[in-house]
Amino acid sequence: MHAQHPFALSMRRNCRIPETVEMDSNGEKLRPKRNPAVVLATVAVGFSIGAFITAAVGGVLTAWNYVCDWSRASQRTEELKKIEEILNLDHSDSKLTFELLNQEEKERSEEVYDKIQAAMAQPGKLEFVLNFFEINKEKLINEMGFKSDIGNGVLRKMDHNVFCGSNSNNYVLETCAWTNPTRAYGNVALIAPIGNFINNGELFSYYNTSRLAVFTELNGTLSADKCEIVGKQWSCKLTTEGCNVSNYKKCTPTIVHTPDHVYAQDIADMTFIATTITHYSLYENGSITAHKTLDVPQSGHFLLRAPDNSFVQIGSRRFAGRHNEHEMVQLHVNETMKHLSHAELRELKENLAKEGVALSELEEMRLHDSVGFGGGIYDAITHFVREHWIITVIVGIVLLLIAIVLIVMIAKCVYRKVKCGKKKKNTLNAIVKFA
Repeated sequence: MHAQHPFALSMRRNCRIPETVEMDSNGEKLRPKRNPAVVLATVAVGFSIGAFITAAVGGVLTAWNYVCDWSRASQRTEELKKIEEILNLDHSDSKLTFELLNQEEKERSEEVYDKIQAAMAQPGKLEFVLNFFEINKEKLINEMGFKSDIGNGVLRKMDHNVFCGSNSNNYVLETCAWTNPTRAYGNVALIAPIGNFINNGELFSYYNTSRLAVFTELNGTLSADKCEIVGKQWSCKLTTEGCNVSNYKKCTPTIVHTPDHVYAQDIADMTFIATTITHYSLYENGSITAHKTLDVPQSGHFLLRAPDNSFVQIGSRRFAGRHNEHEMVQLHVNETMKHLSHAELRELKENLAKEGVALSELEEMRLHDSVGFGGGIYDAITHFVREHWIITVIVGIVLLLIAIVLIVMIAKCVYRKVKCGKKKKNTLNAIVKFA
């Protein structure tokens, strides 16, 4: 392309000189050292000038704001239109190449060339730039450490800059992506809460792991979060905090009070439901009376979708639909969770109170009734004493009196036997002497 080509001129007007940054041995940017005296003098002068300018300009800006207010809306509209034109041009001319543009020099206006150049500078337009300069996209993707089947969509996640070169036919394309030698590939899956109902369905206990996991061949199952689509694949960051799906049994379970025997949680665009209830009702087409009665899966755990003009009722709970159709996916549950003792229920009550959730007397009674002797005899006796202390005191006093009476009777009986034995011995001695 000759130096006076309209596109070459546009590129030279708008491109930047390649940037270089000096680094030290630790990879940190070098900064020139400053003289403290010069810095203090500069700050003092700057403060004085700033105070004067602030006082002088403050009133001017207030007046200017009123004057310019009327033009801001129209200016913003023009900017939006310009960006829209550039993006449309980028889309319609996505097959443009440097060579093709060179051949069609006289068929396009200078404004078009400027728009093409501006489109190339837009973030996320690296694929357009690579196509334009006929650079091998697959080779670039491989050099960044990605698998070839990830697709060109990964290019939208890369940053790029086009810098000026030595002449009109020479430019520098800087492409920045992220590489990681520990990157692992696998299948991404949603993870439902791992847990089950305890204490006769009054509580739902589960391990609060991340809702996403990656099943890899070399690293096993990994918890992940912050996943986003990159090309034809997902890019996820490894979960570094909280409970991990690979060793979740080492975590402390999360306990949720479920007086209605229903636990629900949104997972992606579905609703995870766990319940001990055997049926649920589907109200369709906006009806609040006509409904279908459907079976809950045997496991009691399932994923639910319902139409957006309907709702699902399970016991006393209602779930509004937000999809195009009704769908239920059964989940197989094999996790057995430890039931809570009376002491642990008292601790749970205190924790709920700290969160602003107060249990009613009936709810608390049902929780403790679900334990029975499950926490052991000592736990059951301790709970009975704490809950029925008046009866315990009365019974204790009665038992104490009975014990005192028994002790007195036994002591009296022993005393009589001892006294009687001494009397018999004295009588026997008297008979012997008489004889």
